[in-house]
Amino acid sequence: MTPVGIVTGTPLGRALATRLRSDGREIFSGGEDALAEVARARLIVIDAEPSQLRSIARALGDLLDGDRLLAHTVRGLTPDGAGPIEAIRQETPVLRIGVLAGPIAIADLDAGRPTAAVIASRHPEVVDELAVALSTPHLRVYRGRDPVGVELASALDDLITVGCGLAEGLALGAPARAVMMVRCVRELGRLIGALGGDPATAVGLAGLGDVLVQGADSESEPFLAGLALAHGKKLSPTGRLAELLSTASRVRALVGRHRVSAHVLDGIARLVAGETAGAELVTRLMTLPVLDE
Repeated sequence: MTPVGIVTGTPLGRALATRLRSDGREIFSGGEDALAEVARARLIVIDAEPSQLRSIARALGDLLDGDRLLAHTVRGLTPDGAGPIEAIRQETPVLRIGVLAGPIAIADLDAGRPTAAVIASRHPEVVDELAVALSTPHLRVYRGRDPVGVELASALDDLITVGCGLAEGLALGAPARAVMMVRCVRELGRLIGALGGDPATAVGLAGLGDVLVQGADSESEPFLAGLALAHGKKLSPTGRLAELLSTASRVRALVGRHRVSAHVLDGIARLVAGETAGAELVTRLMTLPVLDE
């Protein structure tokens, strides 16, 4: 089996490396101080926070050549608004790049429970080789051809999870929560289409699949953030929540620039930014003109 290099920039990367190694894969992994070890592999996965991606990619790029196949697991958009694939292409000599996303939870990787993800790229060799290299009896990696859609879905799933936490905190009930999730996924599909991707990606593993997992995780940071916002608290811009605030700002810019009808996503982004309260947001959304389902 072809070795895989993994930059372990977050707990997800570390859990992925450990699971693959436990399942018999040859893994070269490490953080920013071990990029030379990662660069030994031809197939590479970069796991990093959006704000750290460019610096990691730039340093790793000094050790790579154009023969490598690369994917990332970054959840969010970079601070300058670029998608992670675009940022990696700008900072490294690697041209064949993809995105690995979906409902791959750390707890499931640690416990060896069956889980799945999707690897998407415009380059068939990235999809085919990484799908084989990363698939084990505990992790099934599906092939995808829409990196734009998968990347955007992965970036917005945390925002939708905030909405799930908000619904729980306001005790809106299961129907309201279902409406919120379904409308967010529909809006995600419209935004993906506006950016040149396939709207159907929104209901795949990277979109709806990840939302169903994250939205049910009452201990995740985005869900807890939604609970806090429901009770009128402000978010502390640190760690994953700092990345969430940055992504929310980028999402609002994309929605406005492409004139996409995305009232729920835009509203949650405004909630995260502290521009509206949870109850006010719900009232406003419920009094908008009725649209086609």
